[in-house]
Amino acid sequence: MVCIYKTFNNTGLLRVRQQQPGCWVEMTRPDWNECKEVSCRYGIEMTDLRAALDEEEYSRFTFEEGYDLLIIDVPVLDNSRNRLSYTTIPLGIILLSDTVITICSRHTEVINAFANGKVRGLDTSHKRNFTYRVMYAICGEYQRMLRQIDTRRIRIEEKIGSGKVRDAELMDLHELESSLVYFATSLRSNSNILRKMIRAEKNRYPEKTVINEANQELLEDIEIETSQAIEMTAIYKDIIENTSTLLSTEINNQLNDVMKLLTSVTLVLSIPTIIGGIWGMNVHVPFEKNPLGFLILCVMMGISCLLAVWILYKKHML
Repeated sequence: MVCIYKTFNNTGLLRVRQQQPGCWVEMTRPDWNECKEVSCRYGIEMTDLRAALDEEEYSRFTFEEGYDLLIIDVPVLDNSRNRLSYTTIPLGIILLSDTVITICSRHTEVINAFANGKVRGLDTSHKRNFTYRVMYAICGEYQRMLRQIDTRRIRIEEKIGSGKVRDAELMDLHELESSLVYFATSLRSNSNILRKMIRAEKNRYPEKTVINEANQELLEDIEIETSQAIEMTAIYKDIIENTSTLLSTEINNQLNDVMKLLTSVTLVLSIPTIIGGIWGMNVHVPFEKNPLGFLILCVMMGISCLLAVWILYKKHML
C-alpha cells in the first residue's frame, strides 16, 4: 500500500492523491508493482527500495546517486509464535531532493502516529527534520515497549511464592529475554548509524543556520534517548535473568514438595501393607483365635499410620 501525505499551513497533514514537492510517500507492505512504480518515478534502485522489506536486513546509512538511504530498526509486537513477544524490523527512509519515502514490511505504531496526524509541528517539506523526528519517535517506542516488558516481568514475579507458578511463566520470561536481546542488538546498530548521521550533518552543513542547529539539537536528543534505551535494555535484561533463575528455583521447589509428599504418603501406606502381609502368612500369629482379632489389627494399623503421620509432620515432610 502506498499513501502520499503533505503538510499544509492551514490544515496540517493531509493525504493527497498525486505526488507533490515536499510530500511524504508512505509505503507499507507494498507489492512488486507498487515498488516498481515508485522506483521508476523517483529514480530509485529497486534493490534499495525493497531492502527494508527484508526482515533480516541490517541497519545502514548510505549516500546513493540522487538520494540518501537510511535503514533503521524499529520495535514491533510479534505474535507469530502464539505468544506475546517483541522483535525489531527494518524501516527504510529514502531522502530525495524534495520528497521523503518511508517503506516497511509491517504496520508500526511510529508510522501510524505520523500518518494519523498525532505528531505536532510536523512539516514534510523539511525532509531531514522529518527523518530525525521519525528516529526520535522510534526511540520513544523502544522505551515504551521496554516499560511494557518490565511490567510483564513484574506480574510474573508477583506469582513467585504464591504456588501458582507454571512452566508457561518460565516460557514468557524466555520470550521477554529474547526480545531484549533483539532490542539490544538493534539499538547498538541504530546508535552506530546515528553517530554517522551526526558527522554527515556537520560535514554537509558546516554553516550555522536556524534549521541546521535545530536538526543537530534533535540528533543530539536522539543520541541521548538511544543511550537511555540501551541502558534500560541492559538493566531489564539483568533483572529478567535473575527473575528467570528465581522462577526456575521456585518450580524446582514445587516439584520437590510434590515428590516429598508422595514419598511420605507411600511410607504411610506401606505400614498397613506390612502388617497385613505378616498376619496373612500361613503360620501361627497373635490374635488368630481371638474373635476380635481383625478389629485389633485394624486399630493397630490405624494407630501406626497416625503415629507415622505425626512423625513426618514434625519432620516437615507433610
